[in-house]
Amino acid sequence: MGVGMLSLLSVTHPVKKVRYKGTPSEIMEPIEVEGRTIKVLRHGNTGHVLYYAPRTSDLEYHWTMDLETVRKGVEKLNEEEASKKSQVG
Repeated sequence: MGVGMLSLLSVTHPVKKVRYKGTPSEIMEPIEVEGRTIKVLRHGNTGHVLYYAPRTSDLEYHWTMDLETVRKGVEKLNEEEASKKSQVG
């Protein structure tokens, strides 16, 4: 590396303040799916409607845009809880 490159690397630039230009997300009315209350949110930057529901793979809650995924996740969660109740009782 030459001397010119070293002096170029040591030059510091003033730090610019970056202002967030997005809009806040909007919490919407929750929906009912098979007896479960699902949180609904409109994303501030994209405008997408997101639903907070269980994944079918591991039943952990996550945000999704697909109502069919919400329905399937809730359905599987209800099935899992019913099978646990039948095993205990």
